[in-house]
Amino acid sequence: MGFPWLRELLGYNEARQNGGAAVATRNILNFIGATVVDNPITGATDISFVAGEAAAREWHVGQGPGMYPTIAAGVAAASADPDLAVDNRGSVVIHPGFYNMSAGGRIDVPSYLSIGGVPGGRGTVQLFNNASDMFRVVGDNVWFHDFLIEGSATSFYAFDCNDKSRVHIERVDMFNNGGVATQRFLTQSGANWSVLKICDCEVDFRGTSDYACHIFNTSGSARLVDLWVEHCFSDAFALTTFGGSFDLSKLRDARFWFNTIRGNNTNTAGVFHNTGVRVRNGGSTGITCEFGPMNALGVEAGSGGRATSGDANTTITLGGGIMRGASSAGTLTNPGNLTYITQ
Repeated sequence: MGFPWLRELLGYNEARQNGGAAVATRNILNFIGATVVDNPITGATDISFVAGEAAAREWHVGQGPGMYPTIAAGVAAASADPDLAVDNRGSVVIHPGFYNMSAGGRIDVPSYLSIGGVPGGRGTVQLFNNASDMFRVVGDNVWFHDFLIEGSATSFYAFDCNDKSRVHIERVDMFNNGGVATQRFLTQSGANWSVLKICDCEVDFRGTSDYACHIFNTSGSARLVDLWVEHCFSDAFALTTFGGSFDLSKLRDARFWFNTIRGNNTNTAGVFHNTGVRVRNGGSTGITCEFGPMNALGVEAGSGGRATSGDANTTITLGGGIMRGASSAGTLTNPGNLTYITQ
């Protein structure tokens, strides 16, 4: 758990090898207000401090003394903490390195947990999994931040939000890194979820078809979901048939602000493949999607494709920026704020 420097300073890991010294060290830690638990999963020592209100917990993953050797082990330890709660949230902190998660399978992430790289580790904390989805959210109120996904040559997702609410993904990138990356970034589907925030992420999607992100409401009718995508870059640049970056269905209150979302187009008899954001009605009415200022969506000028495309019974509002090829069988509203619809 957290405070590996404290364990090193007090020599606690070494002291455990000697019963008397271990007891003495534990007494010192208890005296200064620490809770000490020998974790049965990894053998590491968990140390936390409680002063009045319960303190947030940390589980460190990396190669340093007392750290969990894998992300799965760190999340398992966090999941086993009975005190993880709305007023006592925790973090799995991943230190720089390459983490191949293929053998361990998908990791389930419980409520009130943050999984992220160390500050500044966005490009040095590298995750890879070519055997399954990386993370599945199994509780509300979950955060992912500050790491790099090496996209694999699979159609798995990096994140399965699993119909859970208040999921936040910030400063997470998914790049090709020299391979043929067809891995998709995110799926959220269900009748109950609300609040999905994707901010400051960069995604290079190499799939030849389909979308990097699927975000669906499966309830009987459209409903407010509070989807917010801001300051992101997404590129679907290997398409040979229809696809793009975001595939939305039956949503109200979907908003895209300050993004660059683009893709390539292989022209097959005048048919262009890329759609930056697909807005589907899902058999319902009242669907809304808003694009705020400074979005540059679609593809290069003159190359075809759509910045966004809507079904009947959808309302798409273009609030500013460059929206090449934007179209809709429903309502396409353009307030005139420097938005360009044509190629």
